[in-house]
Amino acid sequence: MALSAAVAVTAVAPGDAAAAAARKRAASRPAVQPPQCPTLGSRPVVFAKTLSGTSFATQDGLEIRLAGVMAPGESGETVTPSVSDAARDALANALRAGPLTLAAMGTPDRYGRVTAQAFAGGSWVQGTLLTSGVLRTSPDGVSLPCARQLLEAEDRARLAQSGHWRDGVFALRTPEQLRSRVGTFQIVEGEVTTASTNKGRAYTVYWRKSH
Repeated sequence: MALSAAVAVTAVAPGDAAAAAARKRAASRPAVQPPQCPTLGSRPVVFAKTLSGTSFATQDGLEIRLAGVMAPGESGETVTPSVSDAARDALANALRAGPLTLAAMGTPDRYGRVTAQAFAGGSWVQGTLLTSGVLRTSPDGVSLPCARQLLEAEDRARLAQSGHWRDGVFALRTPEQLRSRVGTFQIVEGEVTTASTNKGRAYTVYWRKSH
């Protein structure tokens, strides 16, 4: 018995074939993974002294700034010397917790300062200081892969009313409290009615209750 099979033949234009080949090559390439938040440092350094609540010097003369965080007084508001000194002391204690290493280091600025994630004794220094309420988040380009972890650490401190979230140095502001804080970094809770950007600045308008 003779068997027959129907075969559909479709003409493929050269351009279609090239596009199909390009798609096949693209599909075979490994997916590009986004940068991950480091859990350990890779560059060992030796702590020398603190320079501020978020920066320190190493024994070989390198100036390091902690990525993604800010200390009291670094947001544009004035704080007492005792508050600034306490932030420096807290940073020094965290850096002395064990062998110090750096990760996710940014490009040195024109003054030679480097922004990085820091680990002391295996503990993430930024996470430690955020959770204790000594610092708060200020995400930047270097810390972007750790943005979620930074915000989670800050949330834990805020919900537990730890450190400066208890004494009022850090606070969740209302829109009405912003008028006297122009030029400062604030966390605001309210209903946003509009948001826009103009000449590199972002603007938000909050709904206000009428009394």
